[in-house]
Amino acid sequence: LRCLRCAGAFDLAYSFDPRAFTCPSCRFELMDPLNVVVEPKGVLKLALFTQSQLDFSLDLPELRQWRRDSHEVELRMLRIDSTKLHHTWPLTLKLFANGHEILTVSPPEEGHKRRDVPQGISAGLKIGINSLSVRADTDGAGDFALAILRTRAVGLPELASTVGRCDEPEASARVRGLLARQPADGAAGEDVVCLSSDTLRLLCPLTMDRVEDPVRGRRCEHLQCFGLQAYMASNKQMRAFNNRWQCPLCS
Repeated sequence: LRCLRCAGAFDLAYSFDPRAFTCPSCRFELMDPLNVVVEPKGVLKLALFTQSQLDFSLDLPELRQWRRDSHEVELRMLRIDSTKLHHTWPLTLKLFANGHEILTVSPPEEGHKRRDVPQGISAGLKIGINSLSVRADTDGAGDFALAILRTRAVGLPELASTVGRCDEPEASARVRGLLARQPADGAAGEDVVCLSSDTLRLLCPLTMDRVEDPVRGRRCEHLQCFGLQAYMASNKQMRAFNNRWQCPLCS
């Protein structure tokens, strides 16, 4: 397997299209645009969780300065055999640092779905060498990758500056293509009422304010756009981490 983003070669069990493979390291870095990995050397630990227990050490001589800079040390996990940028815990997990339990992930209550979220662990670490131990249920071993990352929070203005812009010919061609795929009235038979519309509304459906910077997902098949600031703010406020950065209309 060769990563589409970093071009690195990997020998991993992967059941999806190998041409679209993104390695665990790149997926960890792309996982949360609101908390980005600090470069260089922001990946403090990257490992495949092949057994029910993983022991390692971290040397953090600059931890005090990181705290002053409002940087966080985060624990993130994901399923290896997946294309999604979802953070996913095993069924249960415990993290020990220097002999003290600093994180516990319990199984979801019966009939409930657990909201898995990356966890900051800076408060449980010390300056210098830290001995860490991660213990999870045996069933999860071999399915997950683990990363400990140095991250920093990104404000919405900075995030907005990274959003790519379409030039006018490209945007025009995209709209014409979407219009061409809209079903014609009566095309599906007399008993079906077509509810689609080829009218592009100028109001953001999230705030009902006039759109200033229109945005739409690359894979969206609808004309409706969202206001950039409103879309980013709604995702920042969303508690369900793995539901962020999805189109409210398509999903």
